[in-house]
Amino acid sequence: MSMHRVVVADGGRARIIDTDELFDAPDLVVDLTFEGGRVRTTTHIDGESVHHWSEPAGHGSTSPNAEPHRAAGDRFAHHLAADLERGLREHEFERVVLCAPAHFLGPLRAGLSPAVQRAVVATVSHDWTRVPVQDLPQRLRDAMPDDAGLPADVP
Repeated sequence: MSMHRVVVADGGRARIIDTDELFDAPDLVVDLTFEGGRVRTTTHIDGESVHHWSEPAGHGSTSPNAEPHRAAGDRFAHHLAADLERGLREHEFERVVLCAPAHFLGPLRAGLSPAVQRAVVATVSHDWTRVPVQDLPQRLRDAMPDDAGLPADVP
């Protein structure tokens, strides 16, 4: 089991990364793209990539008057929240770090179950969806609050 599940997302793309408690060994698990009301999932296993399309879970929490782009982002946030709930229930990770721009963090956090909310150790308000996976560990360490559960000797 990985210590941390890091979600790096915006309204149209998310990368799910599993890593150790020091963020030293990031492993890109899933790359999600939300297009045309459907989610394209690219799963990375042993250097191989497998793609499939699916409908997002649920319909989000938007009013009929909500702008279409925001409504789509809310549906994608709900899909990510459901994926985190499944992963936590299946003991794939212990802690969650959310990295997303402020406009997407709200809907994402709103869709989290109480169990996943308790697992969130940090929220980082940045759009890092285009940052290479190998560059994320230092950015994460720099952005983590002191009480986020990292060992005291982390540089």
